[in-house]
Amino acid sequence: MLCERYLADGSERHDQAPLVDRPFVVGDIYDLPFRDRAFDFVVCSHVLEHLDDPAAALRELARVAPRGYIEVPSRVNEKLLSFPFHKWYIHLDGDVLVFQAKDRPVHDEELRQWMSNVATVLPGWESFFLRNAARLGNVLGRVWEGSQPCRVEG
Repeated sequence: MLCERYLADGSERHDQAPLVDRPFVVGDIYDLPFRDRAFDFVVCSHVLEHLDDPAAALRELARVAPRGYIEVPSRVNEKLLSFPFHKWYIHLDGDVLVFQAKDRPVHDEELRQWMSNVATVLPGWESFFLRNAARLGNVLGRVWEGSQPCRVEG
C-alpha cells in the first residue's frame, strides 16, 4: 500500500507524479488513516526532511507498525544539494536520528550551483550519484523495531 498526502502538488518530488503501482491511500503522516498495528512493516523514504515535526511522524509510524525502514538525505547530502524545501540537516548519534533545523533554505548557493554544473558537464553523473547514494554517504537508511529514537534540535 502506498500513502501520499499531495497528489497534484509534485513540487517537493521534483515535479514527478507519485508512482501508483499498488493500492493507494491519501493520508497525512501525522494522522495516518490506519488502525494501530495495521502493518507488519512500514517504509518511510525521503519524507521526514520535509516535515515541521519529524518526531510526531516517527511516533505515528510506530503506531501503525511494530517495525520499519526510514531513509533520509544525510547532512552531507543536504549541504551539497541543498533542497530549499528540506527543513533539516539529519545525522545519526549512535542509534538516535538527529534533526538539526537548517538556518537557511540553501546551505551554500555557490556549491549548489557547482553540483548542478557537474551534472550538466558530465553526462551520467546524476545517474551515478543517485545509484551510489548510500555508498557515498548521501542517504541514511535505518531499520527500526518498536520505535526510532530521535532528537530534534532547533
